[in-house]
Amino acid sequence: MTVTGKGSYAGAATATYKITKAKNTMKAKAKATKKKPAAVSLSKLGKKPQTLARSKVITLSKNKGAVTYKKTSGNKKITVSTKTGKVTVKKGLKKGAYKVKVKVTSAGTKNYKKATKILTFWVRVR
Repeated sequence: MTVTGKGSYAGAATATYKITKAKNTMKAKAKATKKKPAAVSLSKLGKKPQTLARSKVITLSKNKGAVTYKKTSGNKKITVSTKTGKVTVKKGLKKGAYKVKVKVTSAGTKNYKKATKILTFWVRVR
């Protein structure tokens, strides 16, 4: 940035500055807790895999940029879509509660940094 004097003011002043990216405002929280897990019916699961929407297990708001999901731990018969966050419970899972950990990443934009949060949610087969 350069400022030059005008009229009776002579000279110029130069200053440099750097614009840094702001912190990502992503808010993510597990909705399906151990006390109140997302439920799947065992009888329906015997016929075909069951899908839970992302909104049933995770609340997400104020994210800046594209969001991706990656399952970090949990039963191999429970999968999480990397793009949509949908949780699929496959056939062959027995009754009980299952703990799943997911890494939620907001990619950021040209003005916001990347943000990552690891969430734990529960799925119950009954």
